[in-house]
Amino acid sequence: MAQHLTGMIVARPGRVRDGIFTLLSSLPEVEGILQFDQLEEALTVVGERHPLLVLIDFECACVRLPAILKRIKTISPDTRHLVLVDNHLQQHLAKLSHADRILMKGVRAETFIEVVGELVSRQDGLC
Repeated sequence: MAQHLTGMIVARPGRVRDGIFTLLSSLPEVEGILQFDQLEEALTVVGERHPLLVLIDFECACVRLPAILKRIKTISPDTRHLVLVDNHLQQHLAKLSHADRILMKGVRAETFIEVVGELVSRQDGLC
């Protein structure tokens, strides 16, 4: 039986968030997707609901990303995070922040779905 999960998207309203929502909604193992444009509200819900996957648009976090990812792991250790970036500088900063996975915006849908599948199927800790 497929594992159901609650996914969370933290991104400003618009095409990026709508696209992410559409892709996640198409996956049979995903249900209960919550959307936020403010990190503070999202972090409160992470502590309450312990979603398996949180997708964060780098632009919503910027310099606070290391503290945010650390807080997610502290309040919900099994939650995976995927950070979406616009450029190589953001990608580098997300790597330094120990994001579970990082993807450039505009990545092919197949790649996005593959990465999400890898994140939600992992039972042990990520490197």
